[in-house]
Amino acid sequence: LGFWRMSHGRRCHASFQYLDPKNPTHSGSHMAGKAAPFVFLSCQKSKDLAQYICDDPLGPFAKEPEWPTMPSESSLVQDDRSTVKLPPGRWQDWGFGHSRREPYLLKADWHAVRDWGDEMDIFVPRNGAIGTVKRAPPRVLAFIESFRQANSDCWKCIVDGLESLKEATPPADKNRNRLLHLLLETFSEQGHFAAI
Repeated sequence: LGFWRMSHGRRCHASFQYLDPKNPTHSGSHMAGKAAPFVFLSCQKSKDLAQYICDDPLGPFAKEPEWPTMPSESSLVQDDRSTVKLPPGRWQDWGFGHSRREPYLLKADWHAVRDWGDEMDIFVPRNGAIGTVKRAPPRVLAFIESFRQANSDCWKCIVDGLESLKEATPPADKNRNRLLHLLLETFSEQGHFAAI
């Protein structure tokens, strides 16, 4: 975003710096024969911000972690650790479960849209499927909402580009039209960056 703002005549916020100032831009996947540019930015204050988010008194990390027992060997052999129930408590309350691949990790999926309520069925990227997720802890939710708001000019630019692409797409191209409709609907509902 810092690169986008600088390239559009706006001053980049001093907190963000290129991760590698000698090589600020990189080339991503090829699309339409061209490499998509991207940048890695770092924020010097990110540790303080991360600590503030984790210390949310209403979130799952406010107290010293009490780790649950790892799944048994039989569940490791079955490779279905995600179905092993956690004991009642804050991990279970926040939707955490054992990782399928790493039995020593607890993972949870949340949504970050206040208007979606306490739970919502969304596409969960790490599972590659629709799943019911809880709303993110208050400070995580506030951070994501602030991020969306602070970068609204960038999102408007993306939406304008998607709208132009939609207008130029022939009605017969149903897949592209469906995808564009889905993306535009996501932005209109403030659903971008919603899956955590």
